[in-house]
Parts: sequence; structure tokens; C-alpha cells
Amino acid sequence: DKIESYDVDNKFAELEVVYFKIDDSLFMDFSAGKPFKDTKEQFGNFFWGAGITRTHSVCRITFKDDNLIIIPLNIEWFKERIKENKLDLSYVKADKSINCIFTATTEQWVSFLKTYANDKDVFSDKYKFVFRKLDKDKADTNNGK
Repeated sequence: DKIESYDVDNKFAELEVVYFKIDDSLFMDFSAGKPFKDTKEQFGNFFWGAGITRTHSVCRITFKDDNLIIIPLNIEWFKERIKENKLDLSYVKADKSINCIFTATTEQWVSFLKTYANDKDVFSDKYKFVFRKLDKDKADTNNGK
């Protein structure tokens, strides 16, 4: 599947998305889709740029009432664990900064996600995206139907 993304500057980028379930938790994994070029931007937005190394980003998905809630992994939590050398996932550092590329196996990721799926520090509400299902009657009224 593909989704359209827009950053805070309203720059567009297409993301490739795979949805998966571990136990009762639903997740999505996204990476950069097709490059996009306009007159101002060479490749799209921040979200697309995060995937050009062919990396993947994992988010937890929940549904509450008429809301779809997407919560990405909390980068601060990871930075802290890496700094303290307390992260149970394999990774390599790209340079002397905190930036790293995870090299963990699928089995390691599944184990990690089983352990932390409901951890509010690992999947922090601070970074959540909330999408509300539009009420069809209200949508028809708003469109003048």
C-alpha cells in the first residue's frame, strides 16, 4: 500500500507502507516511495527523506472510536538507550553522532515489539498522528448535498 504524506511545510511525499500484526497489536512499516520533484524541492519531504537509505520506520496503529491513531517509535527513547548502551537491538552507527541504522533480524524486531508494544515511552503519544473518520452525513452537508 501507499500513503501520501505532508510535512509541516505542506511538502508532499509518497510512502510505501506494509501493515502487520504481532499478537493483538497492529503496526505499520513505512519507507520512501517514488521520488517527487517540484520546482522548489528535489525529492519531497522529511518523511520521504527518512527512507532514502532504504530504511524502514515502524509505527503502532490503534483505533479508538472514529479515530485511527498512528504512533511512531520514540526517537528520544532510542537515543537514550543507545547512549547508555542498553538497547537490545543490533545497530551500526553511521558516524560519531547518535544516528544509527538498525541491523536487527526480523525475529529480534518481533521480540522487541512484543515486549514494548504497549509501552508509552517507546510509542509516545507526543508523536502520534490522529485521523478521524468523517461522518458521511456531515460530509454530505459540508459538500452542499
